[in-house]
Amino acid sequence: MLLSEKGNRLVVFIDELDRCSPTYVIKLLERIKHYFTCDNVTFVFSINFRELEYSIKHFYGEGIDACRYLDRFFDVRMQLPAVEMDKFLSSIGARESRGIRESVCLEMIKLLNMEMRETSRYLLLSKMAANKYTDSKSGKSAFDNYPYEESFTIGYCIIVPIAIALKLTNTDDYYDFMEGRDSKWLRKVMTGSLQDWIGRILLDNNESFSDKEDFIRVDINQRIEDVYRAIFIDSKENTNKQPEIGKIIVKEGFYYSLSKVLGMVSSYADYSI
Repeated sequence: MLLSEKGNRLVVFIDELDRCSPTYVIKLLERIKHYFTCDNVTFVFSINFRELEYSIKHFYGEGIDACRYLDRFFDVRMQLPAVEMDKFLSSIGARESRGIRESVCLEMIKLLNMEMRETSRYLLLSKMAANKYTDSKSGKSAFDNYPYEESFTIGYCIIVPIAIALKLTNTDDYYDFMEGRDSKWLRKVMTGSLQDWIGRILLDNNESFSDKEDFIRVDINQRIEDVYRAIFIDSKENTNKQPEIGKIIVKEGFYYSLSKVLGMVSSYADYSI
């Protein structure tokens, strides 16, 4: 009736079926197959085919040939090209400014192989968390000339973006990171694109990460581990310590300040973005 009144073809678009429960996936596919004999009805699916295969195997068991099962439902399969992340980031203005926070965000996007939707959400959340104090477009950090400037930079420009990225993509890694059990993501970021910068704040004037005459050689990974433990263990447990690591001074309770920033409930948050 609908076709005869409104046109000669019905096109049904089905998006993200791969994100549905396996039971729902099977029920929908088995129902719509009854319309496949109708020449004037076309179904267009937008799916991740591999994820859909996992749903079929989850429902029927590993013994089923999921690829051939699904082939019964699709006459033509067209694959979109991979996203050129650099072009996508440029299109949303993510490469316009390259402060420390922005550099960490770009590093985490690459390390976690984020998709476009994840990337857009991540960049927004990382800005909101402490944008008033970490936005490089201002040309000057609000922490400049503050006694604990380096500590705040490490916390709000590096640790917060790392934690937000992990919270969006890997819950286990997020809790390991935030509960002081694993510093690997901090080491990955700080020994990557930030390595030149961190030497200026993690080292005393007579220290170096490489062999230099009249300098004390320091292991870079151990120094990063020291910073991590000072923030996530010492400042959390209120040990009355105020560790000084290079030019960084970690105040007691700093961990809880970071937690407020990550929860978007600190005075540093900017909800107007």
